[in-house]
Amino acid sequence: MLETVKKTIKRYEMLQPKDRVVLGVSGGADSTALLLALEQLQSVFQFQLFALHVDHGIRGEEAKADAAFVEALCRRLSVPFRLVTVDVPMLAKEKKCSLEEAGRMARYQALEEESKRLGEAKIAVAHQKEDQAETLLLRLCRGSGLAGLSAMAPVRGKIIRPLLETSRSDILRFLAQQQQPFCEDSTNASLDYTRNRLRHQVLPLLETVHPKAASHLAQAAAFLAEENAYLDRVAKQVAERCLEEKEGQIQLWILPFLKEEPIMRRRVFALAIGQMGQALLQNVTQVHYEALEGLLYLQSGKQVVLPHGVVVQKSYDRLLFLKTQKQAPSYAYCLLWETPLFVPEANLWVLASKKKEKKQVFSSECYTKWIDCDKIKDTLAIRCRRPGDFVTLSKGGQKKLKDYFSDEKIAQSIRNQVPLLADGSRIWWVIGHRFFGDAANEHTKEIGSITIWEDRHG
Repeated sequence: MLETVKKTIKRYEMLQPKDRVVLGVSGGADSTALLLALEQLQSVFQFQLFALHVDHGIRGEEAKADAAFVEALCRRLSVPFRLVTVDVPMLAKEKKCSLEEAGRMARYQALEEESKRLGEAKIAVAHQKEDQAETLLLRLCRGSGLAGLSAMAPVRGKIIRPLLETSRSDILRFLAQQQQPFCEDSTNASLDYTRNRLRHQVLPLLETVHPKAASHLAQAAAFLAEENAYLDRVAKQVAERCLEEKEGQIQLWILPFLKEEPIMRRRVFALAIGQMGQALLQNVTQVHYEALEGLLYLQSGKQVVLPHGVVVQKSYDRLLFLKTQKQAPSYAYCLLWETPLFVPEANLWVLASKKKEKKQVFSSECYTKWIDCDKIKDTLAIRCRRPGDFVTLSKGGQKKLKDYFSDEKIAQSIRNQVPLLADGSRIWWVIGHRFFGDAANEHTKEIGSITIWEDRHG
């Protein structure tokens, strides 16, 4: 077993000299064997080993005995030990999940906190080959894709699994050779837990069909992980052609995207969501990916709502990946002549000035507009859009602001963020886009200028 663990550590480059490693030790056979193995391999890989035991607050005196066993073993091996107690039944109620899931969450949270306390130490967990087979079976039952069927990775971030290529029989043989006892958790025999039913009922039945079923299932997970990693690399190349971050949004260009195979499109969808935060991918299922596939062919403005407040919106030739937020409050600021105005919602300064002398040639700078003050009917204001807003066209007639936004393919998700120079419901200037107001000319009696600039220095 020790040689297998050593090869696994080397193959996946799990450890580097001067690493700190915190190992979760329950006292069961797997974690006890890994504790002994890593303690013996410290001199080979030049790392520091620490042990953490989590009392789940379920088994009373039995749990206290397990904690005392692990502490005594760590003391004998000169491995620093820490005990953490968690009320897992209470956590299960709070999170509305099973005891099994709450216990897993508690263990990983405790390991993560200990890792941070030790200066971002690596986290070692004692999953072995049969655990990998159980994970693959569970995910098959849930209808997982290739990524899920890759089961547990030998290395994921700072989590390492040195026993993943080691069988349960080799672990027990190693413990016998070391004359090392271990704890038997009474809950491991309970068929109330999903993994226990797989371990005690399903896998033994599969072994009667094929004597090495568990080993081959674990091997299949490793093969699938390699193929999944390859497809991930290809998907990233596709994403470079189709995905971009623009105006603070993840945008997917539909035309080149449709040239890809559906299997690749699903992966790029996942990459787009992942760019917004990997946690947002949790609970995104095949049903959601099929909805996104259908969205590609719908008209502009349609959208798909994903878990965790992610919205994917069709916007003409693009899909926009958005995180829903509370709608920004409406705003409106009246302009006073010769008085600089700051608009925090748009991060803009605005200055309206009147000129005493007429000019025959007016500047066409992007950020200054010369206006005919005689045509102002109300009070000029800087504000966001409102129902009933319209623009006046150069050839006469009017157009709804909503229609202008549609014609210019301005995404619905950002229309409320576009600042406007308004005279009542008439929009003179869609700032950052187009000027629709009455420009000053040689016949203008009173000339005004509107100048805008960004507040780049706070």
